[in-house]
Amino acid sequence: MKDENLWSLDVEKTTSSTWKALLSLRGLAAQFIRAKIRNGQRISFWFDHWTPLGPLIHRFGDLGPRELSISISATVSEACTQSGWLLRGARSPAAEELQTYLTSIPLPTLSPKDDYYAWEIEGTELNTFSTRKTWNVVRNREEEKDWTRNIWFKGHVPRQAFTAWIAHQDRLPTRTRLISWGMNISSSCCLCNRVDETRTHLFLQCKINRKFGFWFCGDLGILIARSTLG
Repeated sequence: MKDENLWSLDVEKTTSSTWKALLSLRGLAAQFIRAKIRNGQRISFWFDHWTPLGPLIHRFGDLGPRELSISISATVSEACTQSGWLLRGARSPAAEELQTYLTSIPLPTLSPKDDYYAWEIEGTELNTFSTRKTWNVVRNREEEKDWTRNIWFKGHVPRQAFTAWIAHQDRLPTRTRLISWGMNISSSCCLCNRVDETRTHLFLQCKINRKFGFWFCGDLGILIARSTLG
């Protein structure tokens, strides 16, 4: 990576599997990484996200360096002097928008401070990286189920809550599911050995399991109507 920009590296030319894996995540990381301009010496003019327009190479395309007369490898500080910006006159709406923005910020060459990169979530710069906040942004969301609070309540036992969650999703490794994965085993219930072992049978229909449920709840002093268990 010496003398190259992270965002412009060609993943196909990378021999390291570790680097290939990291480079494949650039699109995801780009949602959060923002370049903060000070003296402009570290930040890429074209590839870093340092303006409201996003990475300029995406806004202007491959012909951007020719349109603005700024080298593809230039830093922000190399695109200006102490007297102003070195961009060619605006020839497109994107160029006009960029130049309008540049007139609203101080010239980087006048700043004694170093540039830095920040991790932003929904417009808020984080002082420290937060896995939880980042995950809440990138994860797929669905409508909350009505049984959620019965499992993930305060004080839950993680192992038991996870098993209950898997059961609600019908993802328990019952014998019928194991057979569907290619295992050569009997599909009969491991408790009663009478019908196929499914989630519904194990928890609601198996007579042996129902007897155990009555015994367990009775030992705890809980009364259950037999009709609720089938």
